[in-house]
Amino acid sequence: NLADNNFSGITPPSLRRPSLKL
Repeated sequence: NLADNNFSGITPPSLRRPSLKL
């Protein structure tokens, strides 16, 4: 997903979840 890839840089691996999409 584009959103997941974009947030991958700012969102830490700990908070990186498929369910968490803000």
